Amino acid sequence: MKAGILKSSDRVLAELCLDIPCAYVIYDRHHRQCSDLVRTYLRENGIFTIGRYGAWEYSGMEDAIWQGRQAAEEIMA
Repeated sequence: MKAGILKSSDRVLAELCLDIPCAYVIYDRHHRQCSDLVRTYLRENGIFTIGRYGAWEYSGMEDAIWQGRQAAEEIMA
């Protein structure tokens, strides 16, 4: 709420917190083509993937928060 992402009237419906020991995405020459294919398939099936692992990209906490907000806005639209 302090960050302006949630309002006091909002309800968190689901939460999952995982401790993942390895935190870096490894790129190879097929990375973009394969990750685009997987993300497209998941999106077509109503699955939103965000964050370092969900987007298959190196990103920080700020990126994950932004992607989460974007996904929530798209779901609510």
